[in-house]
Amino acid sequence: MFRCIWTLDESYYYPGLDEVHVPLQERFKTSAGCSHTCAHELAHASGHKKRLNYLEPSRFGSEDYAKEELRAEISACLISAYTNEGLGQLEFENSNAYLDSWLTAVKDRPEEVVTACRRAAKTVDYMLAAAGYADAAPEADLPAVLEV
Repeated sequence: MFRCIWTLDESYYYPGLDEVHVPLQERFKTSAGCSHTCAHELAHASGHKKRLNYLEPSRFGSEDYAKEELRAEISACLISAYTNEGLGQLEFENSNAYLDSWLTAVKDRPEEVVTACRRAAKTVDYMLAAAGYADAAPEADLPAVLEV
């Protein structure tokens, strides 16, 4: 099981030690911001090889790094919606800007956005089941291609 460590100013997941680092709640402007950040970092932790095995070693800014950030942020948005925590205007704008910044890294491969969404859905199912939500949707086999 991963460890959660409260920090003063940084949020990140450290896969080598399987640790989630998140600032203390009072360091956030809103409780929604704290919840969203926690969900984002926990989504990273769910990708550990002992869980969903989505994490790939990658350098900051690489395509693999961008794909993981997209999965974690989309997961956090879905968790916020599921738990009715929602996103205030500030969190919505921050999340939108964050997603936009990582989308540029995969702009030539739009199928990676679909893959990130599929993985985010599975991540959310995993997170909700791990948190004991009895009504969480079971992991479903999602289609490999999304038809529009």
